[in-house]
Amino acid sequence: MRQELENLDQKAKSLSEFFYSYCKMKGDQSYTNVVRSVPDYLEKRMSSKLVFQNLKLWDVEDFERKDDYHMIILNYRGYIIQRFTVNAGLSSIIVSNSLNDV
Repeated sequence: MRQELENLDQKAKSLSEFFYSYCKMKGDQSYTNVVRSVPDYLEKRMSSKLVFQNLKLWDVEDFERKDDYHMIILNYRGYIIQRFTVNAGLSSIIVSNSLNDV
């Protein structure tokens, strides 16, 4: 049991050190402080990720590559679809927009 307790203590210490460095925590590096701080850190991180996703204007819907051209289709939240066609042979870019009727 003593050996198992030492193994668990070592794992907790290793995990604590990982979170301490990963979350860039300052101050006391005790197990209890790290364990208390990690959920707050993750909550802040998830809320900023949700804000970023809500501010993101477009998604790459499709990307096609053929011999002399590349086509990229961007979807702006389902309102507008924009298609860029880049023709490498003629050095030209064609942009077409499509507005959702809804």
